[in-house]
Amino acid sequence: MIILDTSTLRSFALQSSQADLLRTIKVVGGERIGVPWMVMEELAAQQAIKYQELHGRAAQALDALRQSAPWDEVNVQLGNCNAERAREHWRSQWEDLASVIPTSDKALRQALFREANCLAPCRESKGQKIGARDAAIWLSAVEYAAAHPKETVYFVSANTKDFGDGSSYPYPMDEDVARLGDRFVLLTSMDDVTSRFTEPTEVDEALVTGILESEAVSSHISRAADAYLSSRRPRRVDCTVQVSDGSTFIASTLAWVTNRTHLGFVGEVQTYRIGDHEWCSAAVDWHLVGAVHTDPFGVVSAAVSWPTVVLFSLDRGTPRPTVLREGVPRPVSEDIAATLDLPVLDVTDVEQGLASVRESLRATLHELEPARSADSARRLRVATKRLPRSYEGALVRSTVLPDSALKMDREAPPGG
Repeated sequence: MIILDTSTLRSFALQSSQADLLRTIKVVGGERIGVPWMVMEELAAQQAIKYQELHGRAAQALDALRQSAPWDEVNVQLGNCNAERAREHWRSQWEDLASVIPTSDKALRQALFREANCLAPCRESKGQKIGARDAAIWLSAVEYAAAHPKETVYFVSANTKDFGDGSSYPYPMDEDVARLGDRFVLLTSMDDVTSRFTEPTEVDEALVTGILESEAVSSHISRAADAYLSSRRPRRVDCTVQVSDGSTFIASTLAWVTNRTHLGFVGEVQTYRIGDHEWCSAAVDWHLVGAVHTDPFGVVSAAVSWPTVVLFSLDRGTPRPTVLREGVPRPVSEDIAATLDLPVLDVTDVEQGLASVRESLRATLHELEPARSADSARRLRVATKRLPRSYEGALVRSTVLPDSALKMDREAPPGG
């Protein structure tokens, strides 16, 4: 088990090569990745506090804008500040990488006891006793190692000031690990993790490209894309549709089925020897061609670009691909669409479909006309609230009444 401290997780992002390395070690090396409960809560708290601060600034900016421009209604709805939702979001993000190691009541009490008595890893700083959270994290890792005697625990922390460098430990931390022997190893950086679990190798670009273009990998990517897009529903996917006149347009759909996968841009490539096998992780944009349902055109062919990081064996016969992480699909450019041999949508069908959409919009706007008139009147009242009431009423009536009514009013005789 690799157990990560907050200081280590702060050193990289979830969409980084270090995170991908941990995913690789988990998939290939069989090592589990964990974080103590206190670490997860620290990560979530940092993001929630940042969110609350930004929400407060946004609310202040909107208030300031409304006060400086009272004639211009600002209809932005900021919504309530939901810090718990922020915490839940970031917990779920990090739990995709690492499982949570529980912290027992005994460890929490011991952590507070150590802070009260300034026992390592707790200490005094500027007259304040600190370190209860560090102690809870440390004791969680120690408890896990004690409860799993067949496992070696690698505790990864850059906080050498409190946890040390692994060569020795102050009292009572030395007693915590004494009974664990060499089953408890302290690593101080992700570089230590890399050197401990992998051996970097030279990249053979031709081999990497050949494997990525293989049927085994493309078939896996097609299935992974469908699974990912299905899990995102009911969120819409924006995709590119090609028209018979050579143009393209962006369609939005809830339903996507992949028909073909094409290798697109290949970015950062890293190869490792883990155990007896060589593995590669590569940042790849896949160009997917699929069947989608769109209004008003029905089922059509479309294309998206899907950014991923893919892990695979450098054995051509059995690449065993895995998508380590993925991004949101996006429409492909017109140039890329031209290379994908997309079935085209007849330009006549497009024109008829757009005409149908325009007619639907006209009908909708007609239904909304009373509401729009009322909204215009409300806006005018705000703009003219300093005028005498008689002028204000006349302006509002002239705005709300249709043109025909205005013409009748102008032609009526005085006093009529």
